[in-house]
Amino acid sequence: MSDAGFRHTLLTYADDAELAETAAPFLARGVDDGEHVLAAVSPSHEDVLRNALGPNAAGVTFIDNRDQYARPEWTLATYDGVLRRLAADGARRIRVYGELADPYDTPQECDAWIAYEAILNAAFAHHPASLLCGYDKRAAPERVVTAMQRTHPVLAQDGGRPCRHFEDPAEVVRSLRPQPRAVPPMHPGPVDAGPRGLRVWLTRAMEDAGLGREAAEDMLLAAGEVLGNAYRFGASVPGIRVGSEGATFVLEVSADAPWSDDPLAGYLPPRSGASSGAGLWIARQLTSHLELSQGSAGGLVVRLWA
Repeated sequence: MSDAGFRHTLLTYADDAELAETAAPFLARGVDDGEHVLAAVSPSHEDVLRNALGPNAAGVTFIDNRDQYARPEWTLATYDGVLRRLAADGARRIRVYGELADPYDTPQECDAWIAYEAILNAAFAHHPASLLCGYDKRAAPERVVTAMQRTHPVLAQDGGRPCRHFEDPAEVVRSLRPQPRAVPPMHPGPVDAGPRGLRVWLTRAMEDAGLGREAAEDMLLAAGEVLGNAYRFGASVPGIRVGSEGATFVLEVSADAPWSDDPLAGYLPPRSGASSGAGLWIARQLTSHLELSQGSAGGLVVRLWA
């Protein structure tokens, strides 16, 4: 296989022996070839893989998957940063074995991580990396295991055969996109107050809602990115509203920007040297949820949830 490009492979397994049988040789090949090798797994599966790897375990950097797989947007950014740094440090190719940390509490969580796996194919297409994703059929719901065949172009079984159920990443994300959340009562903001005035108004609104300091600072930064995007592309911002209820806080920005129903918007890391594209990506990192929709007048509506 060429050193260029991203290879995304699915492993589903029924027991620790099957895990070791496939994942350990995958990692060992990377060690033998002089690649930078990572494994993000649970402590118990780290023991399984270390035992199976033997001396090659010394060439693998193990990461606790509870730290690595906290939230899809954060995980995307973290992996992108790691891959960029390793490539800049001279790594010819990076090899990763990763397992989610059992984020299966709700159907919404399951859908978010299925979408994450689809996004990886587009987000990391340019990285010289091989990623093997493991799903333990003893822990993962059957529908998640089945859905992962839509998101991985290669199956680990039978020596790495193409997956006939693989789908276009954008279509997978589109099919899993949640319905817009119900908003609390909303209150308009002073759209003509200028950047400083809007910042003062938004800060006061968040204080009144009881939003914590860290979340408020992140929201201010995210709002700045969204507004900066709009102004950068010559759009006006005819409407800004906020709403809160209990622990919920949402900021809505309406912009006279062209609406594009791109399900991957804000999910793809900006490429090095790119002059645009970072605003929505950063805003997704800083908020718990970001929604894009078409406004009544055909423009763009962005909702940022703290």
